[in-house]
Amino acid sequence: MKNILKTMIWSLLLVLTSCNDSTDSMTGKYALDTYRMNQVGSQKTTKIGKGVKKVEATLTDGTNVLELAFGTKEWVLPAATYKYSPSSTDDYSDAVTDGTFAARFFANGVEIPLSQQTNITLSINNKGEYNITLISLLEGVNNLKALYSGNIDFEIGEDDPEASGYTVSIVENPVIDADNNAYPELTKYAITISDPNGVEVCEMYAVNKAGASFKELVGSYTIAGYPTESWMMDNGWVVYMPEYNFQIAGGTYFTDANNVKQYVTSGTINITTAEDANGVALYSFSGSMLNTLTAQNVANEKGSFNIMFASEVVSSGTVLNDQTINSNVLGMEMKYSVYLPQSWDGVKTFPVLYLLHGADGGNNDWLTGGKIDTQIAAAVAAETAPEMIVIMPNCTVNGKNLFYCNGYQGDAQYMTYFFDEFLPTVESTYKVQADRAHRAIGGLSMGGYGSLYYGGLHPEMFCYVYACSPATYIDGTPNLYDLYGAAAASNTQLPGITIEIGKSDFLYESAQYFKGALDGMGITNNYIERDGAHDWTFWKACTPKIVSQLGEVFQ
Repeated sequence: MKNILKTMIWSLLLVLTSCNDSTDSMTGKYALDTYRMNQVGSQKTTKIGKGVKKVEATLTDGTNVLELAFGTKEWVLPAATYKYSPSSTDDYSDAVTDGTFAARFFANGVEIPLSQQTNITLSINNKGEYNITLISLLEGVNNLKALYSGNIDFEIGEDDPEASGYTVSIVENPVIDADNNAYPELTKYAITISDPNGVEVCEMYAVNKAGASFKELVGSYTIAGYPTESWMMDNGWVVYMPEYNFQIAGGTYFTDANNVKQYVTSGTINITTAEDANGVALYSFSGSMLNTLTAQNVANEKGSFNIMFASEVVSSGTVLNDQTINSNVLGMEMKYSVYLPQSWDGVKTFPVLYLLHGADGGNNDWLTGGKIDTQIAAAVAAETAPEMIVIMPNCTVNGKNLFYCNGYQGDAQYMTYFFDEFLPTVESTYKVQADRAHRAIGGLSMGGYGSLYYGGLHPEMFCYVYACSPATYIDGTPNLYDLYGAAAASNTQLPGITIEIGKSDFLYESAQYFKGALDGMGITNNYIERDGAHDWTFWKACTPKIVSQLGEVFQ
């Protein structure tokens, strides 16, 4: 009863103090000691990271002192709702974050400890003056109320750069001229930039000294064909034959505001860098008055772009390419690749993602094309996904695409190999956290089929399936419609399912049809369709979504 009454009085105080001082007349346990501050003793603003400032103000009436600290992204303190965040250390304000406040009160030089039930209201009138009311419900003494009305002059500074959500990665290539001569002292750095959704929006090929760090690549580059000198950049090019409905393009390009790729044929592109509040390097890329061509050979003499504060994506784990396992089932040596997280030590266990490649592909595709290692490292650094192991088997043998099942293009028993030999071996070798809740599978095209097949065949083993551009019906392979229909009829607990498909993909209609079939069976699924074709430009943009999804699944 005592606590209920206290809560009722607290609610009444908040209402009354927003209007007048009628609560001052209350007596007894819930009486208020009111202090009217009329001076600003001091004001200080400190940047505390990621755009957040700690805005401090000391208010006084000449005898009593109220110290306040607010967490905000503004340099001038905005009127807002702030949550009390008391510190457990000697520094009363060290726990302040964006949207919170801390306070300390001294009456005649003696600190009065404030309670957890401390509230502040802050408003600004049309003259720009602040009205601040702080109330703290105290035990055993009169409750405390402090008021201030007047101006506060703030320290106005400059924000540190913040990551924009764009990411940039680099792959090193040799420098070769038009006559096929090599320049070993130089390296052509393929710089790829993706937007916050993981869609590739710019690629440039900067020539500079071999072994350069990203920061050493900062500067201005002149576009040229077959460049063989530092501070030059490979030009974009287009081959377009409308009479044959044929086009191909490559080299340096950026995507304009209309989502059209502009291949840069001449001009200058600048790379600059800045550091955020935590000292992390961010990179910006720009060019103006660039000569460009579109894939349809449309010329433009005033092309421009400006991509600000991209974060470098760097793999922080270990990649093991082309590992092997001797298969008795298949009667041959089989390849696979593995990504191990940074803290892997051969003892600690991790969740696992199996990624399956497409037709005519191989076990390294998700590393070279999808950058799965760097995407996981970036997500772990951003604390949006846990560390995980990624295992990528090979399913194209002697030129035959085995479609992850038994008896396709011959009598090879690939599915049996996968579950009876491959999976137990790699999970034991790499200390996988081997249970359903920590095992997921995904793939593209043929591998999209494989992931749906394995997820429906062994739903007790996989918690999630992420199928990119999946083949959903192939003559000579197990029928996915029958497989999932039987699971639905028996109320089997299926894995979570995402299907992602490009609207220009030749498998688009079949993916739509399969999604409709799942819906008709009552099987929950997440279906994503967006612009894109059956290529690595599309699948590379799937990769951060796969990682993000597993960040939610692997809890």
